[in-house]
Amino acid sequence: LLGHDGIGKTDWKLWYYLVLSSKYGITHCIWAGENLSGQLMRKLIQMYTGTEFKSLERFEIERAKEIINGWFSFIDNEKDYTPADMLKIMEDAGTDNCFIDPVSGLKRNFSYEGVYEINHQFRQFAKTKKKTITISAHPVTGSGRGLGIYKEGHMYSGHLRPPYKGDIEGGKPWLNRVDDMLIAHRLVSHDSLKFLTQIQTVKIKDMDTGGGYTKEDDPVMFDFNDGLGFKVGGIDPIN
Repeated sequence: LLGHDGIGKTDWKLWYYLVLSSKYGITHCIWAGENLSGQLMRKLIQMYTGTEFKSLERFEIERAKEIINGWFSFIDNEKDYTPADMLKIMEDAGTDNCFIDPVSGLKRNFSYEGVYEINHQFRQFAKTKKKTITISAHPVTGSGRGLGIYKEGHMYSGHLRPPYKGDIEGGKPWLNRVDDMLIAHRLVSHDSLKFLTQIQTVKIKDMDTGGGYTKEDDPVMFDFNDGLGFKVGGIDPIN
């Protein structure tokens, strides 16, 4: 999951996981290096209940928290972890799915060879343990300026465009090894679109079970819905 900083990748991914949990009982192990677990839990409670946290009664908070704790396991983000450390914790957690947010927060070799090595570790883990690993990643610095701005004449002229898949930190090794790749974006300074999270699908290794690529300038739009659980096409899947 690639996207610029500050556009809400973590919020969208947590919501997506919550949809999978509430509809199908899928469980998740989360390492969020840039967010406190309490903050994430508060957001999940709001999304699950569809109510602002400050408007909930204590018993409603505790009930929702108990349900969410059955689906989500959070890893302590005050410690440093190597990829091997992280995979051991995620194996022991026994969940269906693992989220590393962001992958740049791990203690690892950031060289070209190092990116291939971490990809190899992740793929072997996913294959042998029958789990899904999702990582969030930032683009390289240059994608946030100059050529990263929509050109004159485009409907979003002057706004920051989504990164291309090749903009990911670490480059081509990620593109070669991952099964699927999404790009998340938001026009944070646009008057009417700043609360819409845009999701593009730019790689799918196996389309036999359905799905497809999004078209240029035609992402799937998710309405932030005041933090109460995203809506897509006017529908709140959790509700």
